[in-house]
This record gives sequence, structure tokens and C-alpha cells, in this order.
Amino acid sequence: MRNGLLSKPRNETVYTFPLFSAGVRVGYAVMLICIIAASAVMYYEQKHIPVLGIILGCFSFFVLCYKDQWQFNCTAQRLEYTIGFIFLAGRKRYTFADIETTETEYFTKGKTSFMKCIICFSNGEKKTIALFPVRKTALKRQWEAVSMLFQSRKMSTDV
Repeated sequence: MRNGLLSKPRNETVYTFPLFSAGVRVGYAVMLICIIAASAVMYYEQKHIPVLGIILGCFSFFVLCYKDQWQFNCTAQRLEYTIGFIFLAGRKRYTFADIETTETEYFTKGKTSFMKCIICFSNGEKKTIALFPVRKTALKRQWEAVSMLFQSRKMSTDV
């Protein structure tokens, strides 16, 4: 019998590059709760519909429900791109065999250095996976691990 409670968890190495981090989502969730509370108080006291509260609340809800992320599953040798709302998200899957190599570009805007992570497919197409400040060490380490994986694959096929 194989159900979620009795099966052993699989040890998978997964690297995820989301558009909105968990911290950003928590911030928008707190902001949404505050907007709802303030709008309810305003309506209760003044009996006016808080239009600005509704607009800001809808925007916060949009950020909470929107998903745009790349996920590298190294155990399954699969790359998955998910975009859309939580329940209406579209997915595009690629195998690692479809990917030729990775590229990393660095640039500076103002006083901040940024890192642009790109994958190059074997058909010549390029996709930007992530763009983030270099000081985000967790994302930088994830990208370096993914890059090393594809560099080692390329070196093994060249030999």
C-alpha cells in the first residue's frame, strides 16, 4: 500500500528560483490582513466603501496568489517552469538533456551588483531563470550548484 502516510520520503535535490520569495509573500500577507482590518474599521465607522483599501487588497492578494518559478529537480533530471495563479498555473517541463549549458552575467545598477542566471537549450533558445542582487548568497549558491551540474555534464559528454 502506497499512500502519503506510509511511503518513505524521497531524498531529492531540488533548486527553486521563485519570482517572489517567501519573505515577500509573508510581507504581502501581513499587509493584506492590515488592509482588510483598516477597511473594515473605516466602513464600520464612516459607512463608506473603502475603494483604496479594496484596490490595495486586490493587489496584495494578486501577489500572494501569483506563481512564477523555475525548479530544477536534480534527482529526476527535470526542469519545471510554473507561471500563473496558484490554481490556474501553467507548467512547462524540460529534461536536463534539453539543456546545453548555463550562463551567468553580472552587471551593476547604481551601487548594487546583480546576477543574471540564464539557461541555454540545445535548440539555441535562451531563458532567463533569475535576476537578483549578488548579496543574496542563498540564491547565488543555488545557481552555482546548478551551473556546476551542467558544466560537469558538458565535460563528461565532451570526453
